[in-house]
Amino acid sequence: MESRKCCMVGCENAESRGPDGENRAFYVFPTDFNLCMLWVQNSGRPEFFEDFAFAGAQPFLNRHICSEHFKEKDFVNPKDVTAGLLPGAIPNLNFIVPKIEVKEEQVDPGTCEIFPEFADTLTDTLISESELLSEIKAEKYENDNCYDVNTNFSFSSNDESCSDLLGVHLPKDLEIYKETEEDKELSNEFFRNYETAVMQTRSSTRRTNESEEERSLSMETYEQEQESLRRLMEDVATDEEIQCDDESDPSRTDSVEGRENSDTEQDISENESDAGIIHNGLFFLGKDKATKWMKHAPAKNTRIKMVLPGSNLPTRSLKTPDDIFNYFVNDEMIEMIARNTNLCINSISDNFQRECDTKPTDAIEIRAFLGLLLYSGVLKVNRLNIEELWQTDGTGIEIFRLVMSLKRFQLLSRCLRFDDKDFREERRKTDQLAPIRELFDIFVDNCRNGYSLSEYVTVGEKLEGFKGRCSFRQCIPSKVKKYGIKIFALCDAKMYYTSIWRCMSAPSQTTGSGRNVTIDSWFTSVPLVNTLLSDFKLTVVGAIRKNKPELPPEFTDPKLPIGGSMFGYTETITLVSYVPEKKKSVLLVSSLHHNGTVHETTGKPDIVTDYDATKDAVQVVERLCANYSTLRNTRRWPMVIFYVILNIAGINSQVVYHSNNPGDKTTRRSFLKSLSMSRATSLTRETDGRESSKKHKTPFE
Repeated sequence: MESRKCCMVGCENAESRGPDGENRAFYVFPTDFNLCMLWVQNSGRPEFFEDFAFAGAQPFLNRHICSEHFKEKDFVNPKDVTAGLLPGAIPNLNFIVPKIEVKEEQVDPGTCEIFPEFADTLTDTLISESELLSEIKAEKYENDNCYDVNTNFSFSSNDESCSDLLGVHLPKDLEIYKETEEDKELSNEFFRNYETAVMQTRSSTRRTNESEEERSLSMETYEQEQESLRRLMEDVATDEEIQCDDESDPSRTDSVEGRENSDTEQDISENESDAGIIHNGLFFLGKDKATKWMKHAPAKNTRIKMVLPGSNLPTRSLKTPDDIFNYFVNDEMIEMIARNTNLCINSISDNFQRECDTKPTDAIEIRAFLGLLLYSGVLKVNRLNIEELWQTDGTGIEIFRLVMSLKRFQLLSRCLRFDDKDFREERRKTDQLAPIRELFDIFVDNCRNGYSLSEYVTVGEKLEGFKGRCSFRQCIPSKVKKYGIKIFALCDAKMYYTSIWRCMSAPSQTTGSGRNVTIDSWFTSVPLVNTLLSDFKLTVVGAIRKNKPELPPEFTDPKLPIGGSMFGYTETITLVSYVPEKKKSVLLVSSLHHNGTVHETTGKPDIVTDYDATKDAVQVVERLCANYSTLRNTRRWPMVIFYVILNIAGINSQVVYHSNNPGDKTTRRSFLKSLSMSRATSLTRETDGRESSKKHKTPFE
């Protein structure tokens, strides 16, 4: 005969006959999802949820509850418990203690000595405060020789004692007497065993909560120190774009590419109104008829890697803005620009009558030229006609005239090159970014090696406005500047440091870094999330479009009220559908979260909250670049990328500067002004060292 044992907490019945010879039946857990969940909860065995999440009802085929935990009304034949249960019958934990008749000395139930450690739970006041206990209080007790101990396990309780989990209801006509020492020890032993069982089931969850609290406390001081930097960096650009009117560049045939909007909120189609019915069962089935999303979260023990952002070894000893900027735009890049610019100057020198108008440039002059570009961004005159900056009637800006002449600035702007044009066409066959590829790669390597990102990073796109001829120019209608060069960037979600960026292709990730990547719906797919987790050890939080085949119809058009959420789980991914407003839904997937936690105040799932907190890092960097942009009117697309390099170098330099100088509160405008003046006046200092130029000494020394 099959061995059976009651799995109810505190019950060890395994025999088909009771102590008085009465029949005892054992009932297997039901296969109906909702009913099985009630059986699991009322059995006091929350650890069963872990098995139920993925294996469904299969583990419960060998688990039973005996007939002593059901009421007479639950049986098909109350006189024969082996006849079966009525549909919908739910067990309760019933602990039977015979009535003890000794000396007639009645004890007030409020000060009951049978279970002194749980005396508070016996009061009518506490019972009336709980809906569950109120229902228990209303139950009729037909057996005068016993009383019921009804339990309900609470997953959210944080108290160490299980006294809040037990509600004891005593019939009013029951007389309670002082028990013997043997009876008292028997009662206390039961509650000690019960409390041990309860605490064992809660230990894993409690350890997870404690680790999260310790992690939060360890980050609290650091977050306070870094908050000032984020406030300094969050500027909003207000300048309008000006049409390009510079000289033309004979580039390849222009092609404009469009793309769809990737907003997080998606409309709920009325044509799909019947698709959102939530069916009973253990899981949701994707539209591909293969992907299963379980309705309950699996047991996970996820460790989030803590990475504090900060300067790496190459930049850790740098303290001044000029030294830090020289790391990002280093001597190798400056020499490359000077060398290739001289090649262009030599090729057009025959068109000038005076030889001094086309004299070769050098690294010092290039640095001064970059300083003027940065300073024009600080003053927000980068789109102004450059002739107005050199006016001598009092409306111009003196620093520009002191550093170099207008004609020299125009010549350098016209001839600035980043590669040898004679060998460009061969490289362009395999690389569309050939005119600036070498300079671009050096700068990206400097950014990647100069700073350690936090544990939360964001991959996104930014569009640099450009209306000239370019073979990879794109059109994104949702952007303010609809036409331009699309750049994908990997940014720190906390400090807005740009580590990796690419043109025309998404940046590659750091294998095994353990960080979390936030992406929008343009990138997100279920196979990508699994690949990043398994092959690159990267977790992902991202918005996903509802047309993906892995998503169940119940999630793409959920029948939920405003503020409602629905969750689905695989072994590695959590899917959530959240309704923020009428006929709008937010679909997100996450390999970082493994439960359906919802914020008590806002009602938002934690996945949505974390996504909202990290999704805008690339957009913030884009606004910071636009606010003090060096971008000038041009029809040469390599110059657009060069201006972007200067903008990002300015932001990254300030992030490293504040990391190396924690107490400094320099604003971004002051930082860029100091940096640009230092570079612009380097040429005047060099000129003042020559005897022929001493009388032109500048006021910056």
